[in-house]
Amino acid sequence: SFDVNGMWVGKFETGYQGATTTEEAQQNVVDTEKVQIKPNVYSWRGIQVANAHLNSYNYRRSMDSHMMKNTEWGAVAYLTNSQYGRCTNGTCSDIWINNANIGYGNDTFNSSKNKWGPGITGCAGVTSDAKAKSNLTACESGFDYKQAGVNASTTGNITGIYDMSGGVSETVMAVMKDETGNILYSNSGFSSTSMPNLKYYDLYEFSDEDNDLTIGKLGDATREMIKEKSGWYHDTTVMPRTSIPWFSRGGDMGNMTEAGLFAFARTRGDTSSSSGSRVVVVFE
Repeated sequence: SFDVNGMWVGKFETGYQGATTTEEAQQNVVDTEKVQIKPNVYSWRGIQVANAHLNSYNYRRSMDSHMMKNTEWGAVAYLTNSQYGRCTNGTCSDIWINNANIGYGNDTFNSSKNKWGPGITGCAGVTSDAKAKSNLTACESGFDYKQAGVNASTTGNITGIYDMSGGVSETVMAVMKDETGNILYSNSGFSSTSMPNLKYYDLYEFSDEDNDLTIGKLGDATREMIKEKSGWYHDTTVMPRTSIPWFSRGGDMGNMTEAGLFAFARTRGDTSSSSGSRVVVVFE
């Protein structure tokens, strides 16, 4: 875990307890007992936003647990890019990518072959843009969260948060409105009667322009990240649109140079084989 101003952030992206195969870690179900936040386990992906929200929401209800929002991701990103994270004397360093993949090969992603499987939590590649390393069942020797894997931590040491670059892309609770002000649910599993209280998600204004950065919120590490038509550390920057209205963060292990702490992209919120989530808890 990691304390960010009264917010406990899962140290690793959400894993699926007991999963030992690609198929076992891809479950579109509500089963909070399967939530685990541990290193060197298979990340839980292939789950709709609505179900990921319920699993996070019920994880520690007495502690106001919930699925990470876009603004909460932004808080972690800013803290990382400060003297309390990875900056010393005004010089900051990018976090290394988690490039561990349980998929079936090292070539370019091929959706028909389901090339990318779950990530493995707490791992790291050798740089911030290392190519995905496939056919793994655990972190590569020497690159888990206790060893060289600390380079993938938000603090550059074992006390930080992992899997914020690569692993599986993390869908966050953040969605765009349509032009009449209604939520664009898409394939998320949510409806007008099942959305949670607004405190548990970020709602963005409608835009009919592709990649309209002006709808970003102060503090979510989106529109303020743009410099010379690319994001900080050259991370990918793609805003939601009408048909793809949800946000995802961090990129996946196959994104290589486009993945990163400050990366953001859009998703339908459906059962994508490369999408996961993260648990957050708020305390007094």
